[in-house]
Amino acid sequence: MYQIFTSNIDCGPPAIDRGSASAPNGTLYGSVANVTCNDGYNFTGTAQSFICMNSGWAGDVKCGEVGGYNYG
Repeated sequence: MYQIFTSNIDCGPPAIDRGSASAPNGTLYGSVANVTCNDGYNFTGTAQSFICMNSGWAGDVKCGEVGGYNYG
């Protein structure tokens, strides 16, 4: 039987376009990174935070222009 150890996964510093992210409790597996959009941008994804998972930071977090169509 295989055992998966996730406690040593480090996602590194979180990053987001047109905003900033901070992980106050660290960047290891299971940690949450809170996101703030820059002035003139709003959340356009389905979440406002990331979570550190096996493949890195996960979550549909995006900052798009207020009243604009640039949601990338």
